[in-house]
Amino acid sequence: MSASKISNEFLNMKECVQKELSRYERIRKECHITERWKSETIKRLAAPFINGCFTLAVMGKMSSGKSTFINALIEKNILPTGHFQTTSVLTYIQHGPELLMKVIYCDDHEEIVTDNISKRLRELVAIPDEYNNLPINDINKLIAGEDSVEEILKKKEGIEGKTKCAIVDEKIWREYISKHTKANIAKEVYIECPLPDEFQGWRIVDTPGVGAVGGIQVETKILLATKDNAGNKKVDAVIFLHSGIDNIEDETARNFMEIISEELPEESKKRLFFVLTKAADTSFRTHKDETMKKAEALFTKPFGLSNDRLTYVDSLLYRFYKELDDKDNFDELDGLRGWPKDDFEKMQELYTPIKKLIRQRNQEMTNESINDVMKEWANFDELKKNINTFVRSEKTSTFERIKELIKQDCLGFIKSFQQQKNLLEGGKDAIERRKKEVQRNRIEYNKILNRLQIRTSTSEIWPKFGFIDERISSLPSITSIPQIRTVYLNLIEEVAKKESDIFKTIREDFEQYCKDYCPNDISLESIDFDELEKKAEDLSTEEVTDYSRPKEKLVKEGGLTSDPEYKTIYPYTKEQVDIDKKRREFAAYVITEARAAKQTYEKQLRSKAEHLHSIVKQEINAKIENVEKDLCEIDKKLSDKDREVRELDYKIKIVKDQYGYQ
Repeated sequence: MSASKISNEFLNMKECVQKELSRYERIRKECHITERWKSETIKRLAAPFINGCFTLAVMGKMSSGKSTFINALIEKNILPTGHFQTTSVLTYIQHGPELLMKVIYCDDHEEIVTDNISKRLRELVAIPDEYNNLPINDINKLIAGEDSVEEILKKKEGIEGKTKCAIVDEKIWREYISKHTKANIAKEVYIECPLPDEFQGWRIVDTPGVGAVGGIQVETKILLATKDNAGNKKVDAVIFLHSGIDNIEDETARNFMEIISEELPEESKKRLFFVLTKAADTSFRTHKDETMKKAEALFTKPFGLSNDRLTYVDSLLYRFYKELDDKDNFDELDGLRGWPKDDFEKMQELYTPIKKLIRQRNQEMTNESINDVMKEWANFDELKKNINTFVRSEKTSTFERIKELIKQDCLGFIKSFQQQKNLLEGGKDAIERRKKEVQRNRIEYNKILNRLQIRTSTSEIWPKFGFIDERISSLPSITSIPQIRTVYLNLIEEVAKKESDIFKTIREDFEQYCKDYCPNDISLESIDFDELEKKAEDLSTEEVTDYSRPKEKLVKEGGLTSDPEYKTIYPYTKEQVDIDKKRREFAAYVITEARAAKQTYEKQLRSKAEHLHSIVKQEINAKIENVEKDLCEIDKKLSDKDREVRELDYKIKIVKDQYGYQ
């Protein structure tokens, strides 16, 4: 299957949703339907398709080839590649008519770039060699927070200890800080460019690299946990990259998995894809089956993911395959425009093994046969197919829900028109009987409101959130600060899911009265973990003797027959952090913040429940008033009964013709 023919499931679903909405709106317009019915809910569910996009976040260590992978995926050589450290800047890439980049800086001013984007992006995110050993991201946060040079330097030792980076001379710190301000530190980058058909309607996010020690950047974890105003996830799927030529069972790989297990919220793990890179390398091809089997045990099985969530690719080969037209004798070419010499030579080295495989298959050495092997080894089509399958499974349930709501409304339109027709044909007596029936319905509606009052009461809802106290109480026993952070992030997701399930059930049970109910997005408040960690570190830092700086103290003067005597002393002190105490203090701070967040959340939950009850009450009252108003209108139309009946028959026919209802 060629890349150009790979189905873009998100755009397919978007087209289907748009088609359903168009038919629905056409019916409402042609039948002069002004009442809301289920239209507000339908529009809310359709919004992510119509106005949004499918967001794919890409994560990986520096050596995993993240930038090369994204360039290959979007078939544009935009992200700077090479082995260099980068700052923790989130880069968003999506379809646009022309190539441009918007940079948002820490002081919130913006820069628009249209030329040499790759070069400019490298200038923004690459860490110069002379600052490689600095904890750049921590320093940048302090600069963005407007800490002075001296305030930052006071935290130097604590930051170096926390990040486990090399101890660097204070002079280098001063030099870096003096050259950087809020106005020249990039916070977010947005790139628009023409994308291949299969990625139009998508957003690709290049996230900060995952460090073996430093873990997943806070910015990335926040991104994965964030939802939009309608409660939809901002990231739909996550790709983790790992070099396929590294030992899949080595300590680095296991550390990598430990970071994912400990630092990603549980809900995010369900959206994972694991991709081994550099798959055209001889060492990977030779041991591919064994490597994939080990990777399955390490990457997908621990999360209960299916095997289609694990695959392999070669990003460089895929780019080469897409950009090189004549492949018959590519080993003899001098170069390829825009390709570094080293990368081009790596591709030329594949000519011999490709040629050997073609001969083993008893095929001729042609452009087509070389293309087939390159596509097979690059394996990008398989990855794209797997992601698109995931898209369809994720979005189909929402699409089916939209169709079902539209069907319910259309059947309701037919029923309403038929009732109006029956009343007209029944005359005054039928209308009077209907008015008496409406009055009897008021009693039933009051019973409905009483049931809803019980379902939305604090005594009914709040006990279902008892697990919040359990999670908070467990924090002191957790053995590391990153795990404490993760437990709270998972708690936020767990609370959001429980709340969603509770209100979804209530809405479904009282659906015909909740047409105007759009739930406000509430959740446990997030916590400024970095600030709490700094406070915990301050409380856990004490002056201790610096045994690395001894000094010789003269004890006895030497004479003609004896040498002077010296005693080694340690007059200097240094600040030292008690790691275990820091963890305990941090847990205590988080517990305090979490309990305050819980109290706030309880109040917000109560308000949300009261709002739902109020909306249903208004809807019921409006329903009765509308029926009474309609009855008065029908009464007036009795004078031209035959024409009105024909008009209602026409409206019924419109709905039936559009959807084929009998």
